[in-house]
Amino acid sequence: MGEIQRVFINTFPSWACIVLLVLGLSIFVWSIFKAVNRYFPHWVHKENSTFLPTITIVTSANYGFLLGFVVIVLWQAFNTAQSVTNAEANRLALFMYDVKAFPEDVRHDLTEGVGKYIHILIKDEWPAMKEGKTAPQAVEALNDLFPILQRYNPQTEVQKVFYREAVSNINQVIEKRRERLATVDSILTDPLRILLVLGLFIIAFFLTLIASENRRVHIMSVMLVGCVVAFNMGVAMNLDYPFSGDVCIGNEVFTQGILSQFAVK
Repeated sequence: MGEIQRVFINTFPSWACIVLLVLGLSIFVWSIFKAVNRYFPHWVHKENSTFLPTITIVTSANYGFLLGFVVIVLWQAFNTAQSVTNAEANRLALFMYDVKAFPEDVRHDLTEGVGKYIHILIKDEWPAMKEGKTAPQAVEALNDLFPILQRYNPQTEVQKVFYREAVSNINQVIEKRRERLATVDSILTDPLRILLVLGLFIIAFFLTLIASENRRVHIMSVMLVGCVVAFNMGVAMNLDYPFSGDVCIGNEVFTQGILSQFAVK
């Protein structure tokens, strides 16, 4: 289900995803209403109005809490992915400032290596992450920096200080990259997705069983509940994959400040 969700948000813009989800779940709720009233009309009677509203309110409140909690968790995960991406770029920028203290030949080789890595991020890894994949050549580009650092033997105390900082920052880049890639996939499990749909089914079913003198108002109330739930599920769906869809984390941070020299033209 997760891969279907990723394809869905990659195919349609966020507003279209929400609209389609609202329409789809509204039809789903309307189908429940029609099925119950057509095949099980004896289930709908006035006695239900004495206890079903209370049960429906309690069920809806619990379901709303669960759905709200899911949206909050996904929003926090999205912000975490953004922070990790920014931290990776910041460490690269600090590394570039550190290598300014190195001899020209070493500085040139390290600058080319960082440029290669950033170009791979922009051209290969970001499009790959949109599909839930990574770019292995990005790892190779990072690995190529270490032989250059190992060949360099700092002589002065100033060079040694900047060398230690450069090594620390490039290690941090590797760490933050691993954290970034860990956020590419969904944090929701398929059982939880099924529970969210099942919860909507239960609420719609309870609302359908309540007898009403005005049939139009009744069905509109049921569908309105479905629309509200579908809207929140649409928001959660677009936040679930931080690097997929049009509500996603971009790579602009890797082409800002001192890293702007590596901007892909």
